[in-house]
Amino acid sequence: MLALILAITAATASPAPSPAVSPSPSASAGPLKTIVTVRSTTFCEQMATHLNSAITSAVTNDQTLGTTILTLRSNDLAGSDLSRQHEIHRLQDLADGIYRNYRSGLGEVGRLRALAKSAQDADEKVQLKAAADALGGVLYRQHLLQRDLDGFVAYLYAADMQADTNRDTLTREFIGNDEADYPYGPRTRTEPYLNILQTMAQESVHPYMYRTPDTDVALAVN
Repeated sequence: MLALILAITAATASPAPSPAVSPSPSASAGPLKTIVTVRSTTFCEQMATHLNSAITSAVTNDQTLGTTILTLRSNDLAGSDLSRQHEIHRLQDLADGIYRNYRSGLGEVGRLRALAKSAQDADEKVQLKAAADALGGVLYRQHLLQRDLDGFVAYLYAADMQADTNRDTLTREFIGNDEADYPYGPRTRTEPYLNILQTMAQESVHPYMYRTPDTDVALAVN
């Protein structure tokens, strides 16, 4: 459209001064001829709208994934409690943003596939379906990364909730003030708790008991 406007403007602009010549018959014969006519059908408008929307969702997710990688490479998970919580919440927000764009883009891909079925031209039908499938594949792979990120964030939340922040006190409550007294002293109600602790240590059934903030940083980098 801009090219057409510029062409018409150039054609109708006053010519630069030149030596006087006799006008040719064609130069004074009526208005300018139409060179080209651009027509936009409803089909083309819908195709452009859905394609651009799906591409925008995929590109936005790609940018968000770049931000996610930078966030995962920071050491905030091993910093202060405030820094750690800030990073966990930020990772959650990034994952949520990727999911929203995935759902939005997936809807546009579905509309493109429906539009491809209604295409009259066979080649156009094939090409539009291929474009929709390619965009759908990109969005789905981004969705898989988002699910992994959601899982990591869920692990961090669970780790913080189940972390033993006062293990020494718990040990005294479960085993007694003097571990050397056990098992030589009388068996008391602390024995079941001791067995539980030993079982957890031997079978590693408690994945959060032995983690540290540095472990979380290493997981984030991986």
